[in-house]
Amino acid sequence: MTLAITWYQWFLFAHILAAAAWAGGALALGALAIAARRAAGTPQELELVRLAGKIGGPFFGVAGLALIGFGIALVENGNWGYDKFFVQFGFGAWAFSTLVGIFYYGREQKGIEATLARGADDPEVRRRLNRYYLVGRLDALVLVVAVFVMATKPWL
Repeated sequence: MTLAITWYQWFLFAHILAAAAWAGGALALGALAIAARRAAGTPQELELVRLAGKIGGPFFGVAGLALIGFGIALVENGNWGYDKFFVQFGFGAWAFSTLVGIFYYGREQKGIEATLARGADDPEVRRRLNRYYLVGRLDALVLVVAVFVMATKPWL
């Protein structure tokens, strides 16, 4: 028996794997943030934000490049067009999450660190952490909706 897998199927596998890594990573960070806040409060939350800053860029950067690259390969090698709703939505979700990652997370992490000079119990630290979590939840929601749209392909 011969295993016959087309290039399209390889591209699809890689695209789904990258999407799982990206959306799964966002959901995992959100769950860890909730656990850190409930368990130990601000010090553990701050350590999570620092860790997210160290691994987030490289992890989400590679996953995002793979996601968009293999997504384009799927459109180019499949029977899809760039005019399809699910393709446009996917590009939009990718752009949103990428821009948030590039222009928000790093800057906000530095802002949280700078605010810590006033002390971990300063209300500004809590306000910044809450905003950081809110943006993270919105980002994760966009990614989960993108996975739904890709899986169901509404209005196809």
